[in-house]
Amino acid sequence: MKSLVKKNVVLVIPAIVLLFLFSCTSIRQQQIESKDAVSSSNQGLAYVKKGGHGETPPDSGTSPSMTSLLAVAYNNRGMISVQEGKYDQAISDFNKASEVDPKFVLAYNNRARAYMEKGDYDQAILNLNKALEINPGYAVAYFNRAVAYYLKGEYAQFKSDVMKAQQTIKVSRSL
Repeated sequence: MKSLVKKNVVLVIPAIVLLFLFSCTSIRQQQIESKDAVSSSNQGLAYVKKGGHGETPPDSGTSPSMTSLLAVAYNNRGMISVQEGKYDQAISDFNKASEVDPKFVLAYNNRARAYMEKGDYDQAILNLNKALEINPGYAVAYFNRAVAYYLKGEYAQFKSDVMKAQQTIKVSRSL
């Protein structure tokens, strides 16, 4: 039993280090992207508030498209719901985001996070698989899937995904 605990601790420590390293990279990436995302999100949220969630959004003629703005708006509202512990509402918003923009990888990743908060690790893994299908270089999805596997007690898959996340980060830093 002691060796199993020791083995799990050895697996968890690299995951924590990976989380720290990724959060530093993620924060910088978010800062770079946030300039355009803030105005895009505000436009999308305004559209949602006006009741435009059930119809095809009008094309604003600018980039990014109104469809992607709407997906960002639903995603952001879902993230607020996650922070408030309203996981079913969050999942509903992430569903809407992925319906509006099926290639919006954050919707799948964040829906997986909501499912993990609910303890539904299988649904989380399915959503993370979809995120990785869309973007195989998305290290966050590998890390989140590793966490889901760990929480399920599937340590071999956990270790594999931690290593994939580390490798993906190394590759992206070398570019």
